[in-house]
Amino acid sequence: MRALGDPDAYPATDIALINALGRKGETLEHLKPWRAYAAIRLWRRVAKKGIQT
Repeated sequence: MRALGDPDAYPATDIALINALGRKGETLEHLKPWRAYAAIRLWRRVAKKGIQT
């Protein structure tokens, strides 16, 4: 996402992100155009807490 230069790339079907958010279908529209960075932070939260995917 960062390597491609698109700060708004957001993999909404990523199971780890769905689990981190606690709801399916969340698109984080309120974070546009920075959803890629939100995804990275959510992945770090998943890794830190050890949430099962």
